[in-house]
Amino acid sequence: MVVAVDLNADIIGRTRSRHDAEAGAAAPPDAAPATEDMEALADEAPGTPQKHNFEFLSTFLQARRTRPQPPKYEGPSMFGVMATSLGIALDRITRSRLAGEPPDIHLKPRLGHIGLLEFDRADEAIAEGRAVVERALPELREALRVFGIGTRVAP
Repeated sequence: MVVAVDLNADIIGRTRSRHDAEAGAAAPPDAAPATEDMEALADEAPGTPQKHNFEFLSTFLQARRTRPQPPKYEGPSMFGVMATSLGIALDRITRSRLAGEPPDIHLKPRLGHIGLLEFDRADEAIAEGRAVVERALPELREALRVFGIGTRVAP
């Protein structure tokens, strides 16, 4: 009995932006520090009068806040494009191999939303692996029966 597990089955048609990849990472605050915070920084700065430090810091932060910012790039990173290209190539190779030698059972976990190097999401991938096996249990039991292999599959 041949069981195929296709990890790239749902990669085509999915796009991941940097925002998706960085979800969960703490975003830097957009607001400038409060006046009390700037005064505290001025108090801690050595060597120059506190008032001068506070005025300099205040001027610097005001200029930074009013300076026009370039639009943020929302497209995929170069690594993301390369990883997706590799996934698409692997998917095509897998499909052609499966067409020539179809498996008895074909498991397709839905992992397209997990990136190539997102090892921190292993628990999510493992849970999806278990779920795909649960969904395929009737088909697995039938294949075992057809092949005459003991039908003792854990419930």
